[in-house]
Amino acid sequence: MILGKIEVPLRDVSAPARLLVTVRLNGTPYANDWDIWVYPSEVDIEPPEGVVIAEDLGADVSDALKAGRKVLLMPPLDSIDSDIPAGFTTIFWNTQWTRGQPPHTLGILCDPEHPALARFPTEFHSDWQWWDLVTKSRFMVLDEFEPEFRPIVQVIDDWNSNRKLGLIFEARIGRGRLLVCSIDLRGNLDESRCPSGVARQMLHSLLKYMDSSAFAPSVAIDIELVRSLLKEPPLLSRAKVEVDSEATGYEGHKAIDGDASTIWHTPWGGGAPGYPHEIRIELREEIDIKGLVYLPRQDMSNGWIARYQVYVSSDGRNWGEPVASGNFKKDGTEKKVLFKKSAKGRFVRFAALSGFDGQIFTSIAELNIIENSEK
Repeated sequence: MILGKIEVPLRDVSAPARLLVTVRLNGTPYANDWDIWVYPSEVDIEPPEGVVIAEDLGADVSDALKAGRKVLLMPPLDSIDSDIPAGFTTIFWNTQWTRGQPPHTLGILCDPEHPALARFPTEFHSDWQWWDLVTKSRFMVLDEFEPEFRPIVQVIDDWNSNRKLGLIFEARIGRGRLLVCSIDLRGNLDESRCPSGVARQMLHSLLKYMDSSAFAPSVAIDIELVRSLLKEPPLLSRAKVEVDSEATGYEGHKAIDGDASTIWHTPWGGGAPGYPHEIRIELREEIDIKGLVYLPRQDMSNGWIARYQVYVSSDGRNWGEPVASGNFKKDGTEKKVLFKKSAKGRFVRFAALSGFDGQIFTSIAELNIIENSEK
């Protein structure tokens, strides 16, 4: 039953805000209310002059901190050495009773008055504006930090584990100042993934804080302590992908996302392009490659690849002859393609030349590169 419609213009809301909508039945004490968080459609997320944004603690970042610069470290989630499920809701009953069933945490704890959160309205605890942030994050385990160390945004652990967990923390390293965030803020800038704009607003708030005199961490730590929170990410985690075509919801990057349940799929139906199809992967640096692994989609046989070719290039323009070619069996098992001779390059091109059953489209659940580990 529809009782009515509420429309409220937001043109006069000039800053991020928490609004409250209350509906009350006349003549009764009964009412319902809902929190609504409103963010500007456009905010500045360009790094201020003097702020370095980094994904790892390489030599350039270490040098920047030694030189007294400000660094915002936002590591890829798969490089954070933690396997704690990124839950938002609280534990149901007790993880001992549920044999470790997620979630394993009890929400977040923060100081709403901290200047890092000045442009991100919040209370001291979790609420729904934290949903997109917490569920797209990796909790950092800060047990090795000093007992008095407190992150800006802390995660309350399961009382059976009682670890010190954090999402955002700051520290001094030498002459430099470091802010570490393990929330996938930049990945969530995509409106299709995070339409609320909450990631953009949080990034804006952090950058403005770092650009102010208030950014003055009181605790000094060793850079190796921060490095201990990270691990080497998978080879393709930060690779770039291009494909000849893709269907909505089945984009090319899903072929290398480490999740076999997501797939790259070319368009189907009227006007869809036919074979050949190809995916091109650009690595961060040139490596010695001895093969690749292709996993067909697992839920059905649509798009399975029959005939293929593989190319390796140093510049992404000159491909030369294929380093491997052949035919796959018609089944859903993982297929390993080993080159006759390893090839050095930064670009890999996997061409699907034909499929099965007269299909003109192709799909890939996962594609991985096998690096030559021999020295």
